[in-house]
Amino acid sequence: MRYRAATLTVTDVAGVGIQVTSMTRTVADVARTHPLADALAVGDAAVRSGGVTVDDVHEVLRRMGTVRGCRRAAEAVAHLDGRRETAPESLSWARFLEWRLPLPEVQHEFWDDEGFVGRVDFWWQRFRLVAEADGRLKYATGDDLYAEKRREDRLRALDLGVLRWGWSDLWGTPAERLRHRLVARLR
Repeated sequence: MRYRAATLTVTDVAGVGIQVTSMTRTVADVARTHPLADALAVGDAAVRSGGVTVDDVHEVLRRMGTVRGCRRAAEAVAHLDGRRETAPESLSWARFLEWRLPLPEVQHEFWDDEGFVGRVDFWWQRFRLVAEADGRLKYATGDDLYAEKRREDRLRALDLGVLRWGWSDLWGTPAERLRHRLVARLR
């Protein structure tokens, strides 16, 4: 991959001893030079950490002016959201954009007669569809898996559809299958 050089300003550099680009500048550079999925994963994590704001990244891009990749980066930065908690969630959002799907609400909470059911990664209210982008490590024990199954049963009892996918479902042929599943549910 060819990187596109852009002049660093004093505010773009951080560190004591070894100098590195600031978190904000790093987010801007990743958004300029990498695919959308990478830009969202890095940017969402930075915003979630509290070390970066979307406005800060837009300001860095504005200062860069017409440096190659800035327009594309600004489009990616417009979708940063610190509420997405994992890289698979950020990658899923990139796929929703690439596939031109309706964009869901993120981290929506559900309640039933027993109380709090849980917070879901994605919620398409119009379609009564929730989705979870989970990794295998989230359910390390049988108890974790059983608790999640009970949670999913409670969501379904609210007359909600539930879709799940993991990291490997977001690439290549499995991603095409996921796209078809989502398109069918979001009609």
